Amino acid sequence: MLNRVYIANSFFSKLFGLIPKKYLNKEEGLLIYNCNSIHSMWMRYCIDAIFLNSSFKVLFILENLKPFKFSPTIAGSKFVLEIKGGLARQLNISVGDKLFLQ
Repeated sequence: MLNRVYIANSFFSKLFGLIPKKYLNKEEGLLIYNCNSIHSMWMRYCIDAIFLNSSFKVLFILENLKPFKFSPTIAGSKFVLEIKGGLARQLNISVGDKLFLQ
């Protein structure tokens, strides 16, 4: 379970995302609005990227995306949840699951 999810819904918050964070713990994440692909340029750690449709159904999971890489474009994705690398597997998140935010 994530206790702190940051929201990226403006141009600059989406552009910089997690780049300023030196470390991402397993209780944090970043939810990017209106997004179907991401990059990890200038990041310092691996992340899992969970691509979600408008109902927060998991469409695709990109595990352990390394720094300075790009994701594929995922058709139908409206949100991307970025979390600590390896955490999607630990939380047993699978394609087809529906995530809930409070």
